[in-house]
Amino acid sequence: MPSDMHEKSKAERHYRQEAEANRFAIELLAPAHLAVPLLVDPPDLRQALSMRDLLDLSLEACVRRQIELADQTLAAIWSHEGRVRHPVRSRAFPFLTCQKGHALPKETAGFRAIQKGERGITRMTETSAIAWTNNPEIEIWEQTRIGKNGHAVTLLWADMPDEGDDNGESHRELGMPTFR
Repeated sequence: MPSDMHEKSKAERHYRQEAEANRFAIELLAPAHLAVPLLVDPPDLRQALSMRDLLDLSLEACVRRQIELADQTLAAIWSHEGRVRHPVRSRAFPFLTCQKGHALPKETAGFRAIQKGERGITRMTETSAIAWTNNPEIEIWEQTRIGKNGHAVTLLWADMPDEGDDNGESHRELGMPTFR
């Protein structure tokens, strides 16, 4: 195996091990029976802040736990000076078009709040779904916490259409078989 491939494989293995260790730690330090009572509808970054204060964890760990345990379909974008550091989403959340290193979408409330430079938490507002995903059919709400030194986290909440919710219309192709 060439040296470059060996180093890449070693780095990927280390990343996987670190991710597994982080998952184990968050399960141990923020078990569901302690975290779930803090998660109410509608979702809010203040819930993660409460979890952080109660369990003495990092805000990032608590936002990740909120995404894992909440009944809603959530994602979060961590950014620094308006550029994505990393996105995290629940399994049900649609594909996020912004990736590490990308600028935050200019049409989002998070971008505007960061541009103002005021620290704190914005209110949850409806935003353009196409700004964050490639699916214009869903409703997305966002809220941003702007911290110090240009760091921010944006919580995204997707209101996903119910499966089979087609208002009685059928979208099946002509001649396509159906299953009962």
